[in-house]
Amino acid sequence: MDILGNREIANIKTDLLKKTKIDFLYYQNKIKEHQNNAVNWKFATDEMFTPIPFYHEMNNFEKGRLLKLETDKLNIVDEALKRNDYYAFGFSDDGSLIITMCRSHCTLYNHTNNEIEYFHIELNNKPSNNKLLSVGVLTAIQDNLQFNVLVASNVENWSAGIYEYEKNMLNKVYMHSKGWIGQVEYRFEYENDSLKKITALTTIDVWKKEE
Repeated sequence: MDILGNREIANIKTDLLKKTKIDFLYYQNKIKEHQNNAVNWKFATDEMFTPIPFYHEMNNFEKGRLLKLETDKLNIVDEALKRNDYYAFGFSDDGSLIITMCRSHCTLYNHTNNEIEYFHIELNNKPSNNKLLSVGVLTAIQDNLQFNVLVASNVENWSAGIYEYEKNMLNKVYMHSKGWIGQVEYRFEYENDSLKKITALTTIDVWKKEE
């Protein structure tokens, strides 16, 4: 599938760019709102939870190690974020990830119908110096098709992915980022309904399940 020639992706980019122009106070208030709406928190040594399908595997990123912290303490999130190596993940009452935080940045997730909007925000010692880095959306176009589009707040950079499913399992992903010549196709191989391997450009093994 052609990303650059896809009119629907172009329209999504336009809508996302509009959201980068919103006064940052809106996003500043959303940080507190998402923190307050989180009914369950989990903590790890690095990025660990994300609604983007196979995000870590496709990018060959290691997931963090889950930490056992006393989550009944009201100030546990603030205490955890004083450390450079702690990540906090807040979930809503239906189990949806709504906020990811560490000392230097956070990501907010809005779940509506068949799509998830997400906002990457840089955090500073002074909240007034916080700033929006990028805005993205993962949206279902059909039962077997998703688009994932991300635009930077400086309007210079953007990326898009088309996710194709077969029998409710991710089969192929087409990715393009500004500056790339063409797009990259990822293929997913399974064994007993568990991901076994991800291949890019038909021959390059991006990720393999450990034996």
